[in-house]
Amino acid sequence: MISLRTNLSSIITQQSLGNTTNRLNLAIERMSTGYKINHASDNAAGYSIATNMNTQLSAYDVAADNISMGLDLLTTAQDTISSMQSRGERLMSLWTQATTEHTGLIHSRQ
Repeated sequence: MISLRTNLSSIITQQSLGNTTNRLNLAIERMSTGYKINHASDNAAGYSIATNMNTQLSAYDVAADNISMGLDLLTTAQDTISSMQSRGERLMSLWTQATTEHTGLIHSRQ
């Protein structure tokens, strides 16, 4: 006949050791990250606020990147318009020069 014996004292000690180990791990996690709130179970309201603030900061980073790209686009457009203006002025100069020479040829033939 098989008989099973339980060591109740050992089982209680193992449970206590497991609980203590979990608390120690949580304390080490809090100390290593430097944050008061690591999980929603630490402080539900504070965790929600911290999460919302992190989301807003991420959104602000994206907005800053978008503004930077917009400024780059405006700079490119300004450079393009400046180049077009220079070319237009050059065309106007060539047109004026050509009409002056043409008018001079007409007057010299008369």
